[in-house]
Amino acid sequence: MQYQVIKQHFGDQQYFDGDIRVVNDPDHAKSLIDGGLIAPIDTKAKPKAKAKAETPENKAETVENKADA
Repeated sequence: MQYQVIKQHFGDQQYFDGDIRVVNDPDHAKSLIDGGLIAPIDTKAKPKAKAKAETPENKAETVENKADA
């Protein structure tokens, strides 16, 4: 079955974002899909957004506010 590469990786060869990759083993395909590397072509393949940790704009101000409380 054919899949679209959504994250560059090295398998049996180098695959780049947007390439078409053929994977015949369903278990291997599932592990690549779960890893966010490939997606079935019939779906919209978009890379997963990484969670961004919230950080205070001014850490010193945050510590200072806690000391005043």
